[in-house]
Amino acid sequence: MSLKIFISSTYEDLKDCRKYVKEELKKLEPILTPICMEDFYPIDKISHEVCIEYLNDSDIYVLIIGDYYGSKIEECKIKEKFGCKAECDGNISYTHCEYRYARSKDMPRICFILKLRKNISENVKENNIEDKNNDNDIEKLKEFKEEVK
Repeated sequence: MSLKIFISSTYEDLKDCRKYVKEELKKLEPILTPICMEDFYPIDKISHEVCIEYLNDSDIYVLIIGDYYGSKIEECKIKEKFGCKAECDGNISYTHCEYRYARSKDMPRICFILKLRKNISENVKENNIEDKNNDNDIEKLKEFKEEVK
């Protein structure tokens, strides 16, 4: 029996980190199997629901938090569909939602909070990504990190 390891993080800024974790876990197949959003096949469902379905079917949750809070869920639909017991108002990032969902299910969690090696503007330039953090997102990211600790 293989343990399914769900890897959760923002994507663009941490894709190299995600790739590394996935490759290391793949070395341990069939004992451990990485589950990554970049491997999900397009289907006629909302991406958030697809992620939660895969998370629900996983055995261990791995969280990687970097410099970005991530895209926010405009309207949470998993409470009804998946019986989510996490306390939130739906105004959180997809990654934060996945963390709270895993925690509400008492799923074993392994969490990594990455320390900045560079300032955010250098990271944005180096990775050719848009800095989407506003002041509220920076505060939400701090709160998320504290919640995870």
